[in-house]
Amino acid sequence: MHTLFHVQDNAITQHTLSLAASLAITDARMLPNTCVQLFIESISGPVGQIPGASASFDVQTDSLVAGLNIKFGAPKKPAVVAAVAPEVTP
Repeated sequence: MHTLFHVQDNAITQHTLSLAASLAITDARMLPNTCVQLFIESISGPVGQIPGASASFDVQTDSLVAGLNIKFGAPKKPAVVAAVAPEVTP
């Protein structure tokens, strides 16, 4: 019964809210963080192969994700621009 219903039922989430931010610790390390909220959705209806049976499915998801990004290798050196003073003629 559980497998039959899950094959017939597709969990549709219509309203999703997500928020992401990153914190640069150093030039080579960053902490990305994400928060995702899937609001309550409900699906109900008959089960086709069982006469008179009905089923419902409610879904809500809250998720927090944190990570660590590390850049390997030597950091790039900034370009050095030489300033040239304009010539002044007397």
